[in-house]
Amino acid sequence: MKYKRLVSLITCLAFALTASMNVYLQPEEASAASPVSVTLQQCEALALAHSSQYQTKLFAYNRLCKSYQNALKTVKAKWKDYGTIRWSLLFSISFPSTPYMDEALDLYTKGPGIMVDINSAIREMYDIEKQVKNKVDTLFIQAYQCQEQAKFTEKLLESTQRTLKQNKARLARGKAKQSDIEKTEKKIADLEKKLVKYLKGFTSKMKNLKKQTNVDMISGYKLINPCKTAKLSAATHLSDLQNYALYWDLEVYNSDLDVQMDKLTVNLEMQLLQRYGWKSAVYVSPYVNRILAGESVNPNVFSASYDEFLKQIDEPWDGKYKILFIKIPKEWFKRKLSGSRYIENAQYAPMDDALTLQGDIKTNADLRAALLDKVEQAFEAAVDGRTAYLNATDSTASAKKNLSKVNALNKIGGASYEETQDADTAYQDAQMSELEALCTYTDLLYALDRLCYGGVRLLLNGESIALDSGGAGLSFADAVDENKAYYYIQPMVQHQAFLFGVTIPSGFDPQITHYELWYGDYQLGKRTPIDKQIVHMTFTYADSNTLTLRLYNSGKYVGEVKVDANEPMGEINLEKTPQKEEIVEKVVGTFKVSDSGNIDIAAASISFDMKKSENAVKYYTIVTDKGKPLIKDKKLPISKKFNYLSLMSGELGMLRVRFFDENQELLYTAEMNEDTMSLVVKLKVSDND
Repeated sequence: MKYKRLVSLITCLAFALTASMNVYLQPEEASAASPVSVTLQQCEALALAHSSQYQTKLFAYNRLCKSYQNALKTVKAKWKDYGTIRWSLLFSISFPSTPYMDEALDLYTKGPGIMVDINSAIREMYDIEKQVKNKVDTLFIQAYQCQEQAKFTEKLLESTQRTLKQNKARLARGKAKQSDIEKTEKKIADLEKKLVKYLKGFTSKMKNLKKQTNVDMISGYKLINPCKTAKLSAATHLSDLQNYALYWDLEVYNSDLDVQMDKLTVNLEMQLLQRYGWKSAVYVSPYVNRILAGESVNPNVFSASYDEFLKQIDEPWDGKYKILFIKIPKEWFKRKLSGSRYIENAQYAPMDDALTLQGDIKTNADLRAALLDKVEQAFEAAVDGRTAYLNATDSTASAKKNLSKVNALNKIGGASYEETQDADTAYQDAQMSELEALCTYTDLLYALDRLCYGGVRLLLNGESIALDSGGAGLSFADAVDENKAYYYIQPMVQHQAFLFGVTIPSGFDPQITHYELWYGDYQLGKRTPIDKQIVHMTFTYADSNTLTLRLYNSGKYVGEVKVDANEPMGEINLEKTPQKEEIVEKVVGTFKVSDSGNIDIAAASISFDMKKSENAVKYYTIVTDKGKPLIKDKKLPISKKFNYLSLMSGELGMLRVRFFDENQELLYTAEMNEDTMSLVVKLKVSDND
């Protein structure tokens, strides 16, 4: 949605700007009217709107979004098909079955694989956008420099021609020398040559700029100063710019995805190989675990161990059974998915994929190091460019001061006309050098901005480029109703995380300002403003892939909707949800944790002290945030301590305490707040309560 709005805005801007510019394209009108002011940002927008490469990539992105939605439906249907009994009129019965490993892997990775392509397409669009803008930036800055040089030279030429006229009059009165006249005439000839040079340069740059913007701006237009003088600090900005570049760089991003998809494949393969028990644990897992940890293994040693693994899993079916004089091959008793038959379509896939992961990890590290070095070099070049500009500014100030001094001496006969002209020429040259240095610094700044994917401009505008959940979100809708509210989920595969956000149109009823995301009793992230996103590490669903989106208006509970975590987006429909409820926290008691005192055993005990108002509580049990009891089917009296062998500090916030009455009926479930050591129950309270 962000990119659709961006393209729509750019297209409208391009049309409007083109229309306004075409008014002045007629030569007779251009000469009579005032020049049209053109900014760098306008030219960037025009170029992006007319970039066929960008439009093609946007089309491919929309197609991928549709493919992702269709893939999710296909995978669901396929898994359902595997688990269904089917029969035909010919009495051919098909019972629920288990797919081969390669088929299972394809089903597991189909959705994430397309999401990788979607995320890559987003990065490609952003990369193309920066390429197009950077071309325009360079041409615009160069054209602006030629424009200002020509303007400066033209004014200087007019001034020098007036001086020549005055000197000729003074010569007739005997108050000037012929040599002064000749020197002034030579200066005029030099200025005329420079003016022609600058005008040609301007025309050449503007012709190239027309190729990017599709608008002819050679005559009747004035380029507005695009130059920057802001200072970048290595101590403050370099690290942030490097991290921003790493996040958005297309090549690094694709490499990150390769590594994460490799890890996903390898982990899935190792889970599927668990059917072989100790054999995979002994011959395969040690090597794979080292690779997953970022270490290197010898591929030849790994290969030999893997061959032994294949031999071991088929060993039960080697040889023959001998019954009297009959020999029956054990292979006959080998079932469809037994031994290596389970992986017969990809026997060496687990080893090959693990070694591929090892290579991709090395490539990823090299790419990251190279990009960091490029950004640092470009940053240093920009810093040097600013230093050169400041030196040129000092030189201009010094030349101006010297000219004032020489002019003062000339008035009292202390300096000749020739000395005055030399001082004036030095000041003019210093101003020209200052302009060139400023344009060079600006060009270096925009080159660094291109390398950092717009990070420099954000910094210069006072915006943060810290990579947190506060950035602008992306949705996966190719066509939505702008009057409706939506939620969207963007898997961030390269970071093993996901981004969740909402799109609430203005004037939406009821008003929504914040939202929360829950999985069962576990809250993902914090209560978040609707213009921000939640970034959370991915996790494995236990019994359901359904999340709960709770909506608020300035702290007041509005309602909630169910979110299918497998769908990239969905409409927020509050018609059937309670409208006047909010979540309040109630403290029902406190708890105390005491260590066992044994340094060799990680054991502890928990005791509870309930408030007097909670005298109905007689029993309790402790469960995980997924609802799994730590002691199965056992409720403890409230006066009895809870002892648990592996309970450690920092884990309590992930646990829940269920309290029961004397009939062992559930009263409520409380969370354990480690900061206050209190038992907290979250209740829904309506306005009528």
